[in-house]
Amino acid sequence: MLPRFVLAICLLVLFSATALAQEDKLEEAIGQSLSGTATQDMRAQASAAVPATDDKHELAIFYHRRALAHQRLGNYERAIEDLRLALANQQPGRPTPQQIGDRWRIQNDLGNALGARGDQFAALEFWNGIAEETRQSNLLHYHHAQLRMMTIHSLLARWTDADKARAEAEATLSRLRAAPQWARWIYNAIDSHNRFIG
Repeated sequence: MLPRFVLAICLLVLFSATALAQEDKLEEAIGQSLSGTATQDMRAQASAAVPATDDKHELAIFYHRRALAHQRLGNYERAIEDLRLALANQQPGRPTPQQIGDRWRIQNDLGNALGARGDQFAALEFWNGIAEETRQSNLLHYHHAQLRMMTIHSLLARWTDADKARAEAEATLSRLRAAPQWARWIYNAIDSHNRFIG
């Protein structure tokens, strides 16, 4: 009986030491990310001057990157301004590194920034516009816009409108399953649906 007890104590000490070491590493990583370089890099990107170019695609990418830095720093007003400038300069059909400068990515980031700023009415109006824009052209984006509107209506205690948006999202998901692009869209569609509806 004594050897089992000793073994249990040894295992407990070993697991405790491992957990403490992992916790120390995690705290160190958090400290590094909140200090120095990461924040300095974001601040540098947020304060970057507009490049002297007439290339709208390059400008869209610049404004989008700068907006993301503002958003991460909590400067939502500046993020929204830059995202609107990125949308105004966005060029369809041009390659976008990591989707920076891509119309849908800019729109999604703008919707997020409006919500993070706390202006749910502006965010609702924005997502309604996206729904209208994408109703016929992109079912995946239309579905996402419906999910976002459902969430905002719920935050505003507009239960009837939230239920209508949920029902439209559910109907759109059925239409998505029948679309030829379903194999390409399945992960994003199901992930978004589960994240917002559960």
